[in-house]
Amino acid sequence: MAAACAWVGRSPTKGVSPIQVLSLLVVLAPVPVSSEGQGTASRGAPREVAAPLVEDRRCERPETIGQRGSGPSPLSCFHELRHRGLGHRLRGDWEPPDVLLLAFTERWSESLADLAAIAEGQTRVFLLADPAKHSPTEVRSWVSRHGLDPERVVPLWLGHDTPWVRDYGPLQVIREDGEPEWLDARYVQARPADDAIPPLLASRFGVPWEPVPIRLAGGAVISNGRGLCASTIEYLRESELDVEDPGLMDPLLEKLGCRVLAVVPGLVAEKAHHIDMFAQFLAADLVAVGDVDPAEGEEDAGRMNEATRGLVEAAARLDINLRVVRVPLPYLGSGKYRTYVNGLRLRNEFVVPSYSDVQEEVQLRAVQAISEALPGVGVVPVPADKVIALLGSLHCISLGLALPREGGRSPSLPWSD
Repeated sequence: MAAACAWVGRSPTKGVSPIQVLSLLVVLAPVPVSSEGQGTASRGAPREVAAPLVEDRRCERPETIGQRGSGPSPLSCFHELRHRGLGHRLRGDWEPPDVLLLAFTERWSESLADLAAIAEGQTRVFLLADPAKHSPTEVRSWVSRHGLDPERVVPLWLGHDTPWVRDYGPLQVIREDGEPEWLDARYVQARPADDAIPPLLASRFGVPWEPVPIRLAGGAVISNGRGLCASTIEYLRESELDVEDPGLMDPLLEKLGCRVLAVVPGLVAEKAHHIDMFAQFLAADLVAVGDVDPAEGEEDAGRMNEATRGLVEAAARLDINLRVVRVPLPYLGSGKYRTYVNGLRLRNEFVVPSYSDVQEEVQLRAVQAISEALPGVGVVPVPADKVIALLGSLHCISLGLALPREGGRSPSLPWSD
């Protein structure tokens, strides 16, 4: 099947060009994949990867978590709640948002405009704008300059420290009746304005919320929206979340709506230890996982294979036959990863980052892998060089929000602070 790519709205000016996107209509020769689902990324439909018949790797067993197997990677494990009737779930990132939140910044103005242009036809876009740094005239001029609809792309005047809205934005729980509740976990102590954003957003949008007295960044946990969640060994350790302690983990997972948590190894040199840099659920039964070339990073290649195994085994605890698509994840050395799964899912498109320092053929394979995993969904590349230079990508600077069906509201007077 040819890759289904499209450019929507503005045409990005750097990275992958429209001509390169059109070349995706040519079906490339298939690439071999090992029978165990490891190695080079899948080119065809996502594969169901059978969980290996190994010992029960529950995180409560001290000999399990983080131990090394016969390969170069720590072993993954899972934490499973002893009861399943939660009545709520952590929102799946693949679920179409009611509104999209971006942070206004000139650091990556073109990438931000591309995201807004793609999204504005599918949802309303709110630009988190700091009144101490920007004026309504400045933001209005930016919207006009990039040809955006001022009725669909509007500022939300709230002070903040950084543009990483994914990490400090609310964690979103969906109740059985479909209504959202937001959780406000602690964020970086040195960024108090960022840490204050979730309750301010909840007040503006009319969403109930409650604080959660733990440190948990949005990019550090992914969810399939049906009770399966995942994070990295390194992040949980750094956050002092002891996965061997059911007395700590059970209440946390109950609050989040995670019936099973997969705890998997992260990338070796990725400083934040965030799982969204190498994995993202594309559907409740489909996950994209980065595929590192062993020639570029042998240990990272092993870690990504182990993460895949850990996700599949955790999904099996919920009787989910998890399909996996492996997506190229180039490593340029010195901590420079070029992730393609760190993208943004909208109603009709998946926005994938592109990079000027990655070979065109590798980028085309990455886009094609995601395209074939999401038939009927347009895959739209957006240049992300300036974002990745600060060790994040498109998923990190965007956050889809679920709003109440009744009683929710959009902030008024959008062009004043």
